[in-house]
Amino acid sequence: DFALQDQDGQPFSLASMRGKVWVAGFIFTTCPSVCPKISRAMLDLQQRYARNGVEVELVSFSVDPENDTPAVLKRYAENLGADEDHWRFVTGERPAMEALVVEGFKTAMDRRDPGTIDMYDIAHSEKLVLIDAEGGIRGFYGVRRPKGAPVEALPMGVYTTPEAEALGLDALSLDELYHRSTHVLRALNSERAGCGR
Repeated sequence: DFALQDQDGQPFSLASMRGKVWVAGFIFTTCPSVCPKISRAMLDLQQRYARNGVEVELVSFSVDPENDTPAVLKRYAENLGADEDHWRFVTGERPAMEALVVEGFKTAMDRRDPGTIDMYDIAHSEKLVLIDAEGGIRGFYGVRRPKGAPVEALPMGVYTTPEAEALGLDALSLDELYHRSTHVLRALNSERAGCGR
């Protein structure tokens, strides 16, 4: 469990997401390298979920809580074009963020020297995480195409955007995340409806 706050300064905890299927990513707002790719991948997911009426939530956790205040995250969300009804940007005290990211999600969160942070000094996971309605992790999904991987034609039914292509996003991994999240949501809705299938 965790007790953090979102871009509106509202409390955010595991209970906030109980009963919802959601995708988490790890970013910091001054990152010039992988974070724009992570946020772009999540923006593409947001648009795809909205287009298809899929109720999967998104959460971006800051790995630079000293600088990423709720107000900073609010501006970041607005500039990104995030639908803040379904996408939360979350921060908190460093010990709480580290406990969640490292111990909870079992991913990286590290920085070299807290006194001399620059944009390349914060290490964190590039993966998106699918979480079910009980808070269980269902999978980790890469955002970027693996280095050196050949660019091949996408299989039928898998689409990308020119922006995603320019950023080198992994369309197959993101498509798998989309379909897996809809499967987890469908199972949850069947369970709620009392269907045994």
